[in-house]
Amino acid sequence: MTYQPGNSGYPPAQQPGQYGNQYAGPTQPYNRLPEQIPAAPAAPAGPSKLPEYLTTAVAALGLLIFGFNFAPQLGAGGLDAGTGSILTQAPIVVAVLAALLAGVSLLPKQKSFKSWVAILAVLALLLVINEIVQAPKGIEVEWGLYVVLALSVLQAGSAVAALLLDAGVIQPPAP
Repeated sequence: MTYQPGNSGYPPAQQPGQYGNQYAGPTQPYNRLPEQIPAAPAAPAGPSKLPEYLTTAVAALGLLIFGFNFAPQLGAGGLDAGTGSILTQAPIVVAVLAALLAGVSLLPKQKSFKSWVAILAVLALLLVINEIVQAPKGIEVEWGLYVVLALSVLQAGSAVAALLLDAGVIQPPAP
């Protein structure tokens, strides 16, 4: 048997990417960056939906405030002192009224009540703060009233932000 010079007896190696090598994947030279695919043109930005989302948050937070109205709010020595009069229920009534007006303004072909919603939400917050500060001696503020306070802060903040966005005082962030 004779051997040809320069041939070791094995078949020559195939170049990457040629047919016949079923296990070879595509390779990338080390000194080149991959080709960049051009980005699709951005869709034209429409009006921001942030005021609508904030108004929805005002409505939802008002319903949560109403729900937490049934939690213990004032207590006296482990007993529930109750919150039955309309004066102690005023913050809840005002917050729910703000939520209902916000919900109505979300419906199509309805007027925007953003200014009234903001006024009522801030009034509800102030009434809750007043109820906590003016709690009589011997009456403890329970956890339910603190939850109503936190939700009232969120509701008032959302309502004021929606009003300021609607008035053009602040601009929504770019999408």
